[in-house]
Amino acid sequence: MDDSQDKVRRNLVVASSLVLLAQILNIEIKEDASIGIFAIRNVTDDMFWVLACAVLFYLFQRYWFDDATAMQSKRLTDDFKNWMLKQIRWIVQRHAKEAVIRKGPYGCISKIFLDNVLFDGVVEVSVSIPVTEFAVSRIGTCNVNVSIHSQTADRNTVAIRSVVVEYRLGLIDSLFVICLPLTRLAVFSKGYVDFVLPLMLWFSAFICCIARVYVVLRQ
Repeated sequence: MDDSQDKVRRNLVVASSLVLLAQILNIEIKEDASIGIFAIRNVTDDMFWVLACAVLFYLFQRYWFDDATAMQSKRLTDDFKNWMLKQIRWIVQRHAKEAVIRKGPYGCISKIFLDNVLFDGVVEVSVSIPVTEFAVSRIGTCNVNVSIHSQTADRNTVAIRSVVVEYRLGLIDSLFVICLPLTRLAVFSKGYVDFVLPLMLWFSAFICCIARVYVVLRQ
C-alpha cells in the first residue's frame, strides 16, 4: 500500500468513525457553534448530515479509484471466486459419489453418464474432480474421476474411469457456496483487513447519514 492510498484510507476511516460516533452518541447539532476563532451560524441537522454524506462520498471515491485499491479489489475478487469454486467442487464431489453408487441422479447431480463404467462386484467408490472443471454457476457440467474398487471371484481390481455429470445446485447448496466465503472474508482471512475494514466503516456511516437525512426531511 503506497503512502497516498494510506492517507486516503486513514481519512476515510476517521471520517466514517466520527459519523458513526455522532450517530451512536446521538450528538445534538446546535444552530450556533464555534471552532477556534471561527463562528458557525444557522447549522441545522439536515445541513450537517448532507455535508457528512458529501464528505464521505468524496473520500470514498478517492479511495475506491486509487490504483492500489483497484489491485486489492481484483485480488480479493479472484480469491473470493476461488473460495466459491472450492465449495462447489466439494458439494458436487460429495453428491457424485452417491450418484455413481446409485447409478442415477442424487442431490445436486441432475444427470450422470455411466456408459464406460463397470460395476461388477463393486466394493468401494471414490471420486475426485479437478478444480479447473468449474465456473461459478448454479448449473454446469463437469468430469468426475471415479476410482472403483471391485472384488471378483479370483482377484481385487481397481479401475479409474472418467464420468460426465450435470449438476444443479439447490437453494441450500447455493447459500452454502456463498456464505462460507463471506464468513471467511468477515474474519479478514489472508490479510484483507486494510482493504475491507475501511469499506465496512464507510458503508455503515454512509447508511447512517442517508437515514438521518431522510428522518430530518420527513419531520
